[in-house]
Amino acid sequence: MNRAHSSTEATTIHLVLASGVAYSKRLGLWLLAGLLFHLVGMEAAARPVWRTATTTPQLHPQQVCGLAGSGSAGGDIVIPDDGNVYQITGNATCGLITVQGTLKCADGVNAAIEADGIMVSGANAKLVCGTEANRFDGEVTFTIGNNRAFPNHLDHGERAIVVMNGGTLELHGQTDKAGFSRLTQDASKSDTSMAVQDASGWETDDQILVTTTSTYPDQTELLTLGDNCPGGTCALTGVFNYFHYGSGQQTYFGAGENGQDLTVDVRAIAANVQRNIKIRGANDSYWNSADPKGAHLMIMPGAAAYIDAVEFNRMGQQMILARYPVHWHHAGPVAGQYIRNSAIRNSASRCVTLHNTHQTEVSNNLCFNIQGHAIFLENGNEIENTITGNLIADVIEPRDGDELLASDRAVQISRWRGPAGIWVANADNTIQDNVVVNAGTGYWHPYVHKLRCFDDPDEPGTSLNSM
Repeated sequence: MNRAHSSTEATTIHLVLASGVAYSKRLGLWLLAGLLFHLVGMEAAARPVWRTATTTPQLHPQQVCGLAGSGSAGGDIVIPDDGNVYQITGNATCGLITVQGTLKCADGVNAAIEADGIMVSGANAKLVCGTEANRFDGEVTFTIGNNRAFPNHLDHGERAIVVMNGGTLELHGQTDKAGFSRLTQDASKSDTSMAVQDASGWETDDQILVTTTSTYPDQTELLTLGDNCPGGTCALTGVFNYFHYGSGQQTYFGAGENGQDLTVDVRAIAANVQRNIKIRGANDSYWNSADPKGAHLMIMPGAAAYIDAVEFNRMGQQMILARYPVHWHHAGPVAGQYIRNSAIRNSASRCVTLHNTHQTEVSNNLCFNIQGHAIFLENGNEIENTITGNLIADVIEPRDGDELLASDRAVQISRWRGPAGIWVANADNTIQDNVVVNAGTGYWHPYVHKLRCFDDPDEPGTSLNSM
């Protein structure tokens, strides 16, 4: 527990409660017979976000939230738009966090933040963990649990991270574990090690995805490293359950562009699923139910999201529209926004959804164990997006009756089967160099003769266009 001062001088402590109202108390801190006066004992019921006149405002463990009573260990909190930069400096358990000003991960901090939801709302609202020029170098995990929605925004649902009304989400983790490698030697069943092209940045206890290379689609494996892969040879804590090719190429004569031969690298892909910024749903009864309900991230019109090297786990909500792991929702043109180098796994509904959204970048991401279509262009009017270099593995069909679209199921519709690795609802997008492993269809192009879409999602009756 931090102390404001240990001297006999009086100190002014400024407290910001869940209402965002600041007040101050003049406290005389005296050091008597070794008895320390702890701030947490001053007003135990309030548990405020705090700052002092001599330190940067902080979101501090055990002093983080307003009054309890939400069903979580902590209460709700507002980060006010007061010109200060509030920092996450340690663990915290909260209810609903509303960010109206700036909330930032302190450099190098190791922190676990548990919350019922996070809303970043307002023109000056920012949640920042690293920038593109100065990446976050600590470890932070945001866990979204319970089953609460923001009271005045019920349409955004429960277990939500929502960016809206001009707010900005900026998450830039370390990229040393991002990207994809290949096996360089065959891996046999019961092997306890593997050889890979590039294991730079990999560390002991990292989890590594190795894709199937057989005609059996369910032989993709998730393995744990026993060392940091010296010389590209990685010890494992367990064993391979299946054979995986690590050598050889397959040439298809005349199958390439202009009748040239096409050579395909058939070696298994290896991908690290760990990142140093983590967003996940709680591993609770809502997630472990018959209809899993994970966390979800929505970027609304006028908001902005810059996501790079983030690990998402236990995301998406089965059978509920618009509850996807990463979802630009009616965002319109968003040139410059992106999700890159990230790992999204164990989703109850989709991976990345672009809905009436244009000019995003979705690149170099891993989507693994995804229910329903994975990367999803929802309306069919989405244009000028760039979807490149992604690995999509194990795209799973929902149970009968749990699908959002009939095509999410592994049934024959026309020439195609669902679900798809990438649902390409409009050809005016750049989609290249992606790999899909174990899906009903790799790329599904569900073009229709006429698209009817609304320009303004808030006033859908005012501007109906046909394309």
